[in-house]
Parts: sequence; structure tokens; C-alpha cells
Amino acid sequence: MISVKNIYKDFGSLHVLKGVSLEVEKGGKYVIIGPSGSGKSTFLRCMNLIETPTYGEVWLDGGLITPVDPYLHIDVIMTSRTFKSMKQSTGKTDDEIIMEIKKKDLLKKREGAEYKSLIKKIEKENTIEFNAARQKMGMVFQQFNLFPHLTVMQNMTLAPVYNGIKTKEQASEDALKLLNRIGLSDKADEYPNKLSGGQKQRIAIVRALCMEPEVMLFDEPTSALDPEMVGEVLDVMKDLAREGMTMVVVTHEMGFAREVGDRIIFMDGGLIAEEGTPEEIFEHPKSPRLQSFLAKVL
Repeated sequence: MISVKNIYKDFGSLHVLKGVSLEVEKGGKYVIIGPSGSGKSTFLRCMNLIETPTYGEVWLDGGLITPVDPYLHIDVIMTSRTFKSMKQSTGKTDDEIIMEIKKKDLLKKREGAEYKSLIKKIEKENTIEFNAARQKMGMVFQQFNLFPHLTVMQNMTLAPVYNGIKTKEQASEDALKLLNRIGLSDKADEYPNKLSGGQKQRIAIVRALCMEPEVMLFDEPTSALDPEMVGEVLDVMKDLAREGMTMVVVTHEMGFAREVGDRIIFMDGGLIAEEGTPEEIFEHPKSPRLQSFLAKVL
């Protein structure tokens, strides 16, 4: 459903992601864990282009939503002037030249008509409309991000009505059903500043569901909550998981990760250091770094 290919993300001289790839299958529950500063949230935000990757590609349902990364296409590299020049001036094999071009980031903007034509061909054949793609991905943030000047009902109906997905009446009806589902129908006309942290986050979740997404992305959804409020948010997420929603969750809640995750992804230093089933990660961690991390958080 989502294919993330060799994502790099730099903020100036700070290299946050260093070549991260992940295949998200429909209905899967992917839980990303790791120490603070390991790149977890940045990786999630690159999935729906809240952050634009420096290098790499993101594909959704077989369609490309990022610019073409020439370093991921060998045929593109081989049409470049850089490749052809190195081919003439060195005795290296094609594979050696391609590896050197990738390693040293040698491709330039002026690579010739053939190179540019091939990139345009890939874009034309594969690129899908970005806003339509983003509508398929619901996002829940650490800090809720509810609009403070809108009521709960207005927060929930704004996006589907604005994007022409539903009429105002349909959006209101669906929003009320979702509020009933989480036991907060009595808060429909309240403003966010009248709600507890747990209530805000549960409403942030159902607000995303109003867009009827195919996948839900959660960026540490319980980290800003008081401990007694964490459970009520996790219960909503567990219900979504049981219903078959595709989910990618960045979290420090190891119990949730073990119970709900199909695949656990451990990130460290901007890379996926280890990946496996909950049993493999929590019962049989391979790397000393993961072993050390689990010893501290469990």
C-alpha cells in the first residue's frame, strides 16, 4: 500500500534519515520504536510529505507521490552525462561507476536531454495527484492540532466538506456517529480548550477518520497525555486495529506495540536498525543496541 524507498532527510548539515525503506501492506499494523532523536517522527512525516525527503521516493497504491529520485533508477543514471564521461575516462565496470555516482552524489542538473526525458517519462507514467493521495492517509499528531477557534463538530466536518468528499449534512451525520463511538457525542459543540488531553486526542483520531482514509499515521499520539489518559486513546487505536485499518504508529508504548503490531521497526541513528515480529523484537532482540534500548524501557 505504501512503499518508502531509500529515504534521506537532511536539515542543513543535520542528517536525520540516512536511507530508510519500508513496505506497508494493506491491513498491516506497523509500530516504529526507538530512542528520541532516532528519526521516527521525521520518517512518518516524510510518508505523507509533511516533510519532503531530500532523496528517495514514496509510492502509494502503486503511484509516485514524490519527485523521481534518479539514484533509484539505474537506467536513468546510465543516460546521464556523468555516467558516460566516467565510462570513457575510467576502466571501471558499469556497476562500479553506478556505485561511485550514488556514493558521491555526482549527478548534476545539466545531465542532457535523454536523461531529462527519461525522468519525465517515469513521472508521467507513475505520478499521482498529491492532494488526492494525501486524503487517503489520516494523520494524528502529538499535540492534537485541533483548530482552537472551531467547535469539535466544525473540526471534524471542515476537511471532508472543503474537499468536496461529503456534503455538510453527510459530514455532520458521520461525525456524530464517530463521536458516539468514542463516547463524546456530548462534546460536539464544545471548543478544544474545554476538553481534556485524552478527549482532544480521541477527537483528533475520529477527525482523521471523517476523511475515510485507507491508512492511519500516528505520531506519538500519547506522549503529550497524562498517564491516566493514555489508556483511553490506546483503546480507540486498538479498536481501529481490530477493524483492519492499516496503521503506522510511532510510539513509546511498548505494551501497545507488543499487543497490536504485526511488524515492529526499531530505528536508531536515522536508520532501521532491526525489524521483525513482536516476538522477534521483544523476546529475541539481535543487536546490542536494541537489547540496551529494551532494557531501559521495559
